[in-house]
Amino acid sequence: MTRRRSSLEIMAGILEIAREGAGKTQIVYGANLNFQLLHDYLRDLERAGLIAEEAPGGTLRTTERGLRYLSYYDELMKYAAAKDSADDQTAKEATEPLNHSGTPWTLRGGDVHKRLGGDSLE
Repeated sequence: MTRRRSSLEIMAGILEIAREGAGKTQIVYGANLNFQLLHDYLRDLERAGLIAEEAPGGTLRTTERGLRYLSYYDELMKYAAAKDSADDQTAKEATEPLNHSGTPWTLRGGDVHKRLGGDSLE
């Protein structure tokens, strides 16, 4: 099951597509939105000064402020991915069974071995 995108993700996608200039149809297809949703997001992005229409009904382009938003968004996503990766590793380690000395055991080929050193229980 896939998760739903957040508003921040959708806005970043729109701004990324419009970085070099894009029409509404290009943004709709690129950001996987319908025209009504795009209209709602464009209204908010324009009010925030993150995107601008070059001429009425024309090309949309990400503003300098919008480029800064993308930069901050990218940094935040890198941090979140690194934190998720660290959290996943910590959760995995917390669920591994430990032997009497506190070293995790793993199963390999039917034998139980210490993760480090390879000593068998047998």
